[in-house]
Amino acid sequence: MAVNISPLEVAGEPLLVVGYPLRRPSGFAALTAAELEVAEGLIEGLSPRQLACRRRVSERTVSNQVARIYGKLGVSSKHELLALIGGSRAEVGV
Repeated sequence: MAVNISPLEVAGEPLLVVGYPLRRPSGFAALTAAELEVAEGLIEGLSPRQLACRRRVSERTVSNQVARIYGKLGVSSKHELLALIGGSRAEVGV
């Protein structure tokens, strides 16, 4: 498994950001481009309000897309979505 390591500076402190590739289950192929964008935002930790602002749509639209995403992937929560992809990102101080 390839690991992506990127340098980052936060408040003047050097950090290395270690990113593990996310497994995308086959169900992700069933998602529309908009649903995929919302799913990726959820994985990043964005709230529905933040996603709505980012995508310039209503929170109701995002909520409907989240419901469709969960249905297509067979999950019922953000935690199950994260468990499904098995991804994690960690920041490790230098």
